[in-house]
Amino acid sequence: MGAGVSLLCSALFEAIAVSWFYGLERFCRDIKEMIHFKPHIYWRICWKICSPLFILSIVVFGIFFSEPPKYQDYVYPTWAVNLGWAFASSAICMVPVMAVFIFIKEPGPMWQRLAVAISPSSEHAIIRETGIVTRFDRRHWFQL
Repeated sequence: MGAGVSLLCSALFEAIAVSWFYGLERFCRDIKEMIHFKPHIYWRICWKICSPLFILSIVVFGIFFSEPPKYQDYVYPTWAVNLGWAFASSAICMVPVMAVFIFIKEPGPMWQRLAVAISPSSEHAIIRETGIVTRFDRRHWFQL
């Protein structure tokens, strides 16, 4: 289950990054530019709500109900299972570790560091100079 959890966590991070941080409206604009029509509300609900929730539930239930791996009658020792989970979690933890690193590295007040961390680099100068953050607008987070 370890490798599967790593892949599912990567998919979860990507789904959250695209639909919540990048912004669903911006994502739909990009898709409209490619296929010449805006995605239907069904797809927007799936991208913003259903997919992250389903992936999260699969990961949580997969970890909760996982059993120690075995091959025929051989049960792997605990240290080997723990080593496998350490390798799997090393792939998972890089996204949150880098997010914290970027948050700490950025100078300025906490709200500005958070704004820069969740905004594209093209908006960083505007955030630093004017303090205007489109990512803090309710419309950005709740729009479908």
